[in-house]
Amino acid sequence: MRPSVIKKKLKDGKPALLTQLHLTDASIFEMVSVMGFDGIWMDLEHHGYSLETAGNLIRATRVGSADILARAAKGEFMRIGRLLEMGAQGIMYPRCSDASEAEEVVRWTKFAPLGQRGFDGAGADAFYTGIPMDKYVKDANEETFVVIQLEDPKAVEQSEAIAAVEGVDVIMLGSADFSVLSGIPGQFDHPSIEKSLNKIA
Repeated sequence: MRPSVIKKKLKDGKPALLTQLHLTDASIFEMVSVMGFDGIWMDLEHHGYSLETAGNLIRATRVGSADILARAAKGEFMRIGRLLEMGAQGIMYPRCSDASEAEEVVRWTKFAPLGQRGFDGAGADAFYTGIPMDKYVKDANEETFVVIQLEDPKAVEQSEAIAAVEGVDVIMLGSADFSVLSGIPGQFDHPSIEKSLNKIA
């Protein structure tokens, strides 16, 4: 299990530099990773990545040092384990409604005792059975990170409870969907968005 660059920086109180890529050319992911970015956000919620394509892009990213932060769609819990086994080091979960949903994300992301993720051990994250089972489970629980997106006003009201869920590393406002659901599409300087950002921060 590769140590997570992003998780280490967050633990050290340092900012992490990420970029989002929508392209499906593996060489772009490889290039960005070797350029020194800490992570690449891969969006499987809105873009047409198959799992096979996602695996190839994650593999290309691992040539460099960047983490892959993979966003599955809301409720796609089965995809989480597969993305992690392919080598993604972080999971972003969109449109989280409350703490119980955040707990469900952690259950699918972490092995026992933190969660209930199923064990395979034959994927890229375990170096294709190259890591002893106990070490792999321990390292995966320590190095895999979880980002929860809050995208509607009701979820923002529960941000403290969501942030307190064990296993959640980051919460963030999904400003675009928040603006649409709030009836102010694209008004990113609107006071309600600033208020929500301050509450989450």
